[in-house]
Amino acid sequence: MFFNENELIDKVLELIRAGEFDKALEVAEKIEDSYAKSWTLSSIAKACAEVGELGKALEVIDKALEVAEEIEDSYFKSWTLSSIAKACAEIGEFDKALEIAKEI
Repeated sequence: MFFNENELIDKVLELIRAGEFDKALEVAEKIEDSYAKSWTLSSIAKACAEVGELGKALEVIDKALEVAEEIEDSYFKSWTLSSIAKACAEIGEFDKALEIAKEI
């Protein structure tokens, strides 16, 4: 079945709300746009952290960072890195947030 990017993002958000983080990650991997994929991965990381899965949250943050590096437009790359840094701060990873912020 073919999904467009918005449908994939909506599906990921639905899976996050259901607590299905592994399935959300599988769907997020199908998103082709680096900006959208990185944002979606950040959302999954925040949700993982909210339920105490900090290790998983950090793994997903690392994936989001890898994807963000693929963004060619400097504005969107900066915005995305800012969003990831904010996600790190929200889950208590202040050193990592600062490290990412220094890249902006």
